[in-house]
Parts: sequence; C-alpha cells; structure tokens
Amino acid sequence: MLMWFMSIALLSGNAESPKLAVMPLQAKRVPAETVQVLDELLVASVDRLKLYEVISPADVNAMLGLEKLKDAAGCDDLSCAAEIGGALGVKSLISGSVSKLGSQIIVSLT
Repeated sequence: MLMWFMSIALLSGNAESPKLAVMPLQAKRVPAETVQVLDELLVASVDRLKLYEVISPADVNAMLGLEKLKDAAGCDDLSCAAEIGGALGVKSLISGSVSKLGSQIIVSLT
C-alpha cells in the first residue's frame, strides 16, 4: 500500500504556468530504485494537472549539480527552500521522503 500525504503552498502569478520543482525524494530504508520510480510517478502526477511547468529531479540535478543537490536534499526550512527556489527560478517546491513501516511504503511530501 502506498500512502501519499501532500501539503503544497502554491503561488500563482501571471497567465503563464508557474514553475514547480520536484526535488528528489529522500530514501529512508527503501531501495534507491524504488525511490527513483516514485520520483517519476510524482512528476507525472503533477504534470498531468497541467497547472505548472514541472521541473523534474533530473532537471534539478542538472541545474544545481550533484554537490548542491546533496545539500538541498536536507533542506527543510523556509529560507533554505527559498534559496533553492531562487537558484532554480521557481516559486514552489515539492520535497519529501520515502520510508518503510512494516510492509507499507510511506511517502511524505511538503
């Protein structure tokens, strides 16, 4: 069973679709391959809404580089998120983690 918990504060501006970056999910006792698949599913789900220009984790990696991406993965405060958003040219970010509790995979998003 996969549980999605999502709380996103999205800012809408002009008539253009606002940009939204999907940060790579952090793995907690879950295989990296599982997390990569969930990253792709999350991007596809948000993109399907047709409300945002979605920046994928692969795009984020290409834009920030691996070292900065590692630093950004641990970012969980507002000023850090604002700094990353500014670097990526986006107003909104989705970040989160994937963990395992018993036989359930839990995805927590912010």
